Amino acid sequence: MNAPVTATIEADHADDLEPCPTQQAEQCSRLWASALALYLQDAIRHATGGKKPFNVPDYELEAAFDDVCRLGPMTRHLCQMTGTDPEWLQDQFKQAVLEIRDGERTLGKARR
Repeated sequence: MNAPVTATIEADHADDLEPCPTQQAEQCSRLWASALALYLQDAIRHATGGKKPFNVPDYELEAAFDDVCRLGPMTRHLCQMTGTDPEWLQDQFKQAVLEIRDGERTLGKARR
């Protein structure tokens, strides 16, 4: 019969169990960037009449559009969390909407 296997965690291997702060910051950064991208896609879909994502009510797309256009609290919060200048984002948003309406650009699929 084999002896029972026991596992011990040595202090110098504790970091292997949980992400280090640097990894957490990178993951959080990507999460906020994705949230901002989805928010902008919703706003653009409202502005251009694009196909809305599954089960997303029209009023949510309109709310995202209004918030981006007016630099509302959600847009400012997402910009703060991603380190994006809100005014720059608003200008880029308006340009993207015009280009999509003119057929110069297409909107990619939203990942939900």
